Amino acid sequence: MIARRARLAAALGFLLTSAAGVEAAGVRMLFPTDQLTEADPRQPTGRRIRLLLVNCLEAPSTCDEISLLQTAPDDRTVPIPTREQIIHAGDLQVFLSIYRHDTVAGALPPRFANPHGFITWTRFPDVAAIARAAQEQIARFFLSDGRTIERTDPRFDVPAAG
Repeated sequence: MIARRARLAAALGFLLTSAAGVEAAGVRMLFPTDQLTEADPRQPTGRRIRLLLVNCLEAPSTCDEISLLQTAPDDRTVPIPTREQIIHAGDLQVFLSIYRHDTVAGALPPRFANPHGFITWTRFPDVAAIARAAQEQIARFFLSDGRTIERTDPRFDVPAAG
């Protein structure tokens, strides 16, 4: 179930962030209805996912689906200028792992200047260890039944771990 959701989320994320993919596919509507979206002229599709504002402290059961949020601050594909505000407003620190690309980018080949796909870099020798560390972190998280996010590599910060 979790793997299926992850595949769906990845596919949806690609569709929503790829103007070329939308144009090439001739996509006119990403969802069967607009129930889960709202107008946003800044997006290539003219729509974006409508996220409900949830307070996880007041209603923890509404946040059961949130488990692990891996992020890279220097993401140039999907930059989120309000990332810190979103994390604090949603009280998501306990779910957070930050790949600190900003601390290692200078030592990497230029083709890896954008950390957007860091979790998939396993086939590139220069950065495979980063991807394996991210994937190991996910695996250990699942092995702990979602109770622990471990710092599997010094390039990852886990604020909740201290």
